[in-house]
Amino acid sequence: MALFHVCLIVKQWEMSLPHVKVHNANIFYKTWETSNRNAPWLYLVNGHTRSHADFNFFAKFLVENGINVISHDNRGCGQTTNTGPIDLNEMTLDIKSVVDVAELQSNRISILGLSMGGVLAQKFCAAYPGLFEKLVLISTCPKAQPWMMKYEGLWPNDINQIVLRLNKYFSRTFQEKNAILIKAMAKNVLEQVERNNFIAKAEDQRLAMKGFDLTPILAKITLPTLIVHGDEDEVIE
Repeated sequence: MALFHVCLIVKQWEMSLPHVKVHNANIFYKTWETSNRNAPWLYLVNGHTRSHADFNFFAKFLVENGINVISHDNRGCGQTTNTGPIDLNEMTLDIKSVVDVAELQSNRISILGLSMGGVLAQKFCAAYPGLFEKLVLISTCPKAQPWMMKYEGLWPNDINQIVLRLNKYFSRTFQEKNAILIKAMAKNVLEQVERNNFIAKAEDQRLAMKGFDLTPILAKITLPTLIVHGDEDEVIE
């Protein structure tokens, strides 16, 4: 009975975490808040298969510097659940649903998109030009690239091997200065790999990105935009 009671408490706690129910999905989101909810907000959108958990260190740093933070798990990763195929348009609308439920429409809020998250952020800002104040794009692009459909094989179930694969996404300087962060990301990947359907969900996300082209709508993005892209980026050429 004691074990059952503990499991029930854990289940109830999980159900109390913030989710947004939308068409065929239950979107998980998290906020890191300062003592002033009216302070500026930054919406963080992560990349392929990555969850909000990657932003924990960064979000805490931002909060310490007076910025509120919000992020959600895209369909196919983290604590978000969904049924049916993953659609790029629906993933974009998920951002609007989270902003509405979190009641941030009247706040000063900017958006940062990383990799696939940058694609979603561009698509969103073109469709809703007045919602965000500023846009930050990191290691992303406006049009599908051939390498995106390249299958790299299954993730290994060894954390050191995962670190080696993750390192391709970072410059040598970043690797040297952020070894702890990369190890934490590798641990998160390993946890996801050990869960059911991780590979299938990753493939669903990848297929959702197939052939996308935002170039016809880029002119609709009128807010101030910062593009972060280093010469040592091995992913985006």
